[in-house]
Amino acid sequence: MYDFVSESFNRNNSYEYKLSIQVSLNGFSFCIINEPESHLLVFKQVDFVISGEHLLARRFRDWYHEEAYLQLPFKNSEVVVTHRDFSLLPEQLESVSLKKTVSELLSGGKDIDYAEGWIKSIKAKLIYHLPPELAKTVNELLGESRLVHPIQKLIGYQKRSSLPDLAIIYLDEKDLYLVVKKNEELVLSNYFRINHANDALYYLLSTVQQLGLSPKQVTVQTCGKASYREELNSALQKYFEQVTLLLPQNIKDSEVSQELLAAYLCLF
Repeated sequence: MYDFVSESFNRNNSYEYKLSIQVSLNGFSFCIINEPESHLLVFKQVDFVISGEHLLARRFRDWYHEEAYLQLPFKNSEVVVTHRDFSLLPEQLESVSLKKTVSELLSGGKDIDYAEGWIKSIKAKLIYHLPPELAKTVNELLGESRLVHPIQKLIGYQKRSSLPDLAIIYLDEKDLYLVVKKNEELVLSNYFRINHANDALYYLLSTVQQLGLSPKQVTVQTCGKASYREELNSALQKYFEQVTLLLPQNIKDSEVSQELLAAYLCLF
């Protein structure tokens, strides 16, 4: 059962389409996009809780084999991997040894697989940890695929926005990723572990204060999936002048609701 399948989807033309998959401990989702027209053709989400990162690659493999559409040949594929351990490394400082050192200094420590993603708009590499065996499993199942971290996507949206002072909140249940722009420049990208809406509000207000910004001058855009998202949006509106959903800019004329597009923004 799929959440959405467009009438224009033709499995025989899959080699013209892009496959995008999102992986987290809270479940898996995927979509198929006809890139030239930016049309969403297929979307499916599967919610479940994976007890630990050591099980994620195995669960991903099982899920992949259960989904018939994933077996089709695609023009290209992308896998969005959420992980709390990440750091930005400016281009001018980049070296193999420094990337390894940065990875080892993240909370997971040594002997953890890491990936890197180039963010052209800020001329920096994002160094982030990967769940055990995931990169190997993805390569075996999908071949050459682009691994992406949500922070890369959020920074891209933030840089394209014309708003000078902007905070983007991305939720994955109890995981909160925050990107803040001040005077048109990226000043923060961070991760917080939260339990409810009040935690998210506290971290955002504290961050804004530490950065010397006034809540009244900051626009907040929210996206991602969490049971308390509506509660959080209501709380944010009491402190910030403008609170909106962040929607994907590469999807046109979609029959899928804006709420769902915002919930899976990094996938689209």
